[in-house]
Amino acid sequence: MNHPLGPARRGSGDGDDAHALTGPYAVDALDPDERALVERHLESCPACRDEVRELRETAARLAAATSVPPPDRLRSRVMAEIGTVRQAPPRNVVPLRRAGLAAGTRLPWLTAAAMFVAAVVLGTLLADARGDRSDAGTRAADRIAAIVTAPDTRTATTSDGGISATALASRARDEALVVTGGLPAPDAAHVWQVWFMTDREVRPAGLLDDVSAGQDAVRRLVAEGLGDAARIGVTLEPAGGSSAPTTRPVVMMTLPV
Repeated sequence: MNHPLGPARRGSGDGDDAHALTGPYAVDALDPDERALVERHLESCPACRDEVRELRETAARLAAATSVPPPDRLRSRVMAEIGTVRQAPPRNVVPLRRAGLAAGTRLPWLTAAAMFVAAVVLGTLLADARGDRSDAGTRAADRIAAIVTAPDTRTATTSDGGISATALASRARDEALVVTGGLPAPDAAHVWQVWFMTDREVRPAGLLDDVSAGQDAVRRLVAEGLGDAARIGVTLEPAGGSSAPTTRPVVMMTLPV
C-alpha cells in the first residue's frame, strides 16, 4: 500500500475529504454526493486509485477465505418466494455529514480507514499463511480466519511515530491476533514481546514473528489466553522473552468491551 500505514495525509477542502473516504468508497458505503467526490479525486490521484484497488482485493480475499457454499434448497426457496414477497422499504439512513457532523470532523472516516488498514494487513497475513502448505501454515491460516470471522471479535488499532498496530480479540475463542507494522528490527539479543494486561496483572502473550522484512516490516502473533485482558502492549525484551516487562511499551492498545 502506498500510504495507509504511513503518516496521515493533511490538507484542506474536497481533496482532503476524498483521501479520508477511500475506505468506505471501496465497499460502497458512501452516499451519492460523497461517491462523486471520491471519483473526481481518483481521476488525479494514482496513490488513492491504488489504495482503493488494494482494499477491494483484500475484501475479496477475506470473503473467499470465509465463504461457504449455500445449501441446495436455498435457490429453490428464493425462486419460489421472489414473486410473492414484497421488497422491504429502504431504511431511513442519514449520511454522517447530514446528521450534524462538521465538515472538518474526521473521526468516523478515520475509524473506517483504520479498519481498512487492519483488513489489508490481515488479508496479506491470511494469504501468506495459506501460501504455506505445511501443517503449521495451514493451522496458522485457520486460526487467523477463525479470529477474523468470530462473531464476538473486537478490533483495536493504534498508530504513532510510524509504528502501527492492530489487535483482533475474541473472548469466546480466548485468542487474539496482533499485527504490527513499522517496528524497527531488534538486534540478535532482543525480541518484540506481546503482553495481555489487566488492572491487576501483566501476562506474557508471546513473541512477534516476522512476516515481512524491511523498513515497513510486518510482524504478527496469534496468542491464546486472552482472558479478561483490557489492554495489549508490546515491549522490547531480551532474546527468548521475559516473564514481566523490562521496558516501557512502544505499542499500547485498549480492547473494546
